[in-house]
Amino acid sequence: MDFEKRAPVGKLFRLDPDLSIPTLDGEIICSSGSCWSPDGRTLYFADTGRRAIYAYDYDPMTGRVLSRRLFASFETLRGFPDG
Repeated sequence: MDFEKRAPVGKLFRLDPDLSIPTLDGEIICSSGSCWSPDGRTLYFADTGRRAIYAYDYDPMTGRVLSRRLFASFETLRGFPDG
């Protein structure tokens, strides 16, 4: 992540049981706060630098993420998504 919160140099990773670390997504400014929906099929991930929370379709069998979409934008709100 970019500690200056300007450049999209960060990535979203997954730690696998064999200790490999595949990249799930990129172009992230300041990574923060991942969590899953109750059914485990949606991954939510905050990019504080972009002032946005994204949702991904998540496959719990493979650990793959697909279809990133904007879940919430803080562009017109005070504050930032964090944690």
